[in-house]
Amino acid sequence: MTSPLFVQQYYFDLQNFEFSFSMSLIVIAVISSLYSYFFSKRGIIIFQVICFLIAFSVYQSFPILVCVLIIFCMYLDLYCDFIEKSGETIRKLSNKYLHLVLSIITSFLLYELFEKLMLFSFGLRKSGYLTGQILWFHEPVEITFRRILLTIKSQLFTGFTYSFNISLIVGIFLVLIIWIFKYILDNNSLFNTISFLVLLISLVILVFLFVLLLGNEPASRAYVPVYPVTSSLLLFISALFIKRRSLLSLLTIIVSIVTVKQLILTTNLLQADQFRYEQDLQLINRIETSLDSRHINPETHKLMLIGYRDNNTSLNIEYDVVGMSMIKFGYFKGISNAMTMNVVKIMNLNGYNIKSVNSKEYKKLYNEGNRMQKFPEKESVLVKNDVVIVKIN
Repeated sequence: MTSPLFVQQYYFDLQNFEFSFSMSLIVIAVISSLYSYFFSKRGIIIFQVICFLIAFSVYQSFPILVCVLIIFCMYLDLYCDFIEKSGETIRKLSNKYLHLVLSIITSFLLYELFEKLMLFSFGLRKSGYLTGQILWFHEPVEITFRRILLTIKSQLFTGFTYSFNISLIVGIFLVLIIWIFKYILDNNSLFNTISFLVLLISLVILVFLFVLLLGNEPASRAYVPVYPVTSSLLLFISALFIKRRSLLSLLTIIVSIVTVKQLILTTNLLQADQFRYEQDLQLINRIETSLDSRHINPETHKLMLIGYRDNNTSLNIEYDVVGMSMIKFGYFKGISNAMTMNVVKIMNLNGYNIKSVNSKEYKKLYNEGNRMQKFPEKESVLVKNDVVIVKIN
């Protein structure tokens, strides 16, 4: 819950409720499998299909989250078998989880069907947001493989950074140690021994599934909630098997250090973003004052901004879109009016009713505006017909 990755996801305010609600639906749907003695299996499957269908339509990582939770439940079964020696088998696990797997597949197929119906019914075009990031077969395959390995390496061993921490690699290492000492060396059942390792490999693959599918590094928020959830579950599984009090105390200290470090990063990200917002408003107010001093009527003119401004806070933290100045966001698109539109919307919300230039006008006037002096060392405002060009430093 303290992971900075959640800050990056919740930065998009209009997704907050849907994202949180969908996570809750997934957890409730998985837990509902435990109540087959009270409700009919058909009723539980219908309930799960509805919950998963809603969740899958909200965010692309939720199907992966369901798979992670199922693997966690299987680990709990293996632990119970480790304690009670009841003898897990493929047949037992299949009977227990087959209906849940069928619910996932049904929900995903229904989602795909409803998506196509919506696109067809409303004459919409499918977004290329994800497919545009896929690099497979757009370059030599060996380069894609190398990028995948470098991405996974950097995210596993990067240490305490803004998005990731060492908790995942610690969890993987601990579970591997438990597998060796509790299963390999203790001559446990062959089925449980193989299952324990297969489940761990599956968890690692699921964490980096978007990297594998895209052949590219996805946005950090695409790892939410799978990355932090998997890290937590691996540490929890380790705690179940560790019986020596000194080792359990050491694990508690590691978890505490990670938690405190994440809290510091999360708090700093939020604080840096607040500073950034206040700085943006100050610069926007200066632009408005500059236009007013030239007696430019916002009702009859359009605004065009050239250049951008970096985050300039005392914390100086910027990752993904958190902490990024609105007088920069959109500039990465190149010769585009995206950043101008962002600033104009902020101006409009504060009562300054000016319009943004369109893409065609922006491209037409870009070179001319780029030759201007920088703002605000030398206020550079150029008026071309009904367009006001402002150069940002």
